[in-house]
Amino acid sequence: MSPHLSLGAAPLSGFIEGNLKFIDLPIKEVYDIKADPAETDNLASKTDIVQLVRKLETLKKALKGRGTRQDIEGQGDEIRPLLESLGYISGKPPEKKDWSIQDDPKALMPLVAQARLALEEFQAGKHSQALKKLANVIRIRPNYISAINNLAGAYFILGRVDEALATLERGLDKNPDNLQLTARLGIMLVLAKKFDAAINPLEYACDKDESNPDYFNYLGMAYMGIGSLERAKERFERALKLDPELTSALNNLGYLNLAFYVREKEEKYLDLAIEKFDEALKFQPDLETAARGKEIALQYKNNN
Repeated sequence: MSPHLSLGAAPLSGFIEGNLKFIDLPIKEVYDIKADPAETDNLASKTDIVQLVRKLETLKKALKGRGTRQDIEGQGDEIRPLLESLGYISGKPPEKKDWSIQDDPKALMPLVAQARLALEEFQAGKHSQALKKLANVIRIRPNYISAINNLAGAYFILGRVDEALATLERGLDKNPDNLQLTARLGIMLVLAKKFDAAINPLEYACDKDESNPDYFNYLGMAYMGIGSLERAKERFERALKLDPELTSALNNLGYLNLAFYVREKEEKYLDLAIEKFDEALKFQPDLETAARGKEIALQYKNNN
């Protein structure tokens, strides 16, 4: 499934009837699954493909109700958010097109292998070699979303933040409104402390995937970074509604309440901060930032 979802490969469909298995891709596949269970002998050249394609279209048209083509393509009101949260849908669905042989997942496997090799090389410390390999993969396949994300991530790990952000921006130029790239851009902008610039991409990500707590958490961090404390509070609370055990959001709420205390000078915010830090430490006892935040809140209380 990964090539179609992150590589812009042709979508896969087909059917099994008796011993016959038909896979409708640019490179058609037909197998006798009884005589050839390993599917090593493609019978497409000996088969009436036109007839099989017509039969497949007839089967698709015969589908009715929930779970049919509309839902399979991720358009249903209930299924689309789930698919987006799993990373199966990124922004706008791809426009229908005439898929060519170069879009067949089988033809794209060498690129996938190169991208995986690049990650192995990066982990082995061969950074320059890995970066060049990933850049070449993206040059060949500009809609290879996971490769774009991996190249940006590699630059970020190396401290080359501007190149990481530029990689994501170029990726979005080629893949407008892609959810994964947009969200990653927003998150990296937060980590780079470019809070104001992070807000628009993260708002987009939260709007497109309302079930992802991390998007709301990072958006809260962006708002907190520009001093918009009330908006930050709303986003952190939304993240915790989606995942009550999201330690980073609890920790962020602790620091947000410290910021409220500094602004308002009301001791209730210190109590709220300590409460959130304690909750974070309950789930992650070794979280140093939460322990330090609690210590700061207690110091404020002792000085009052």
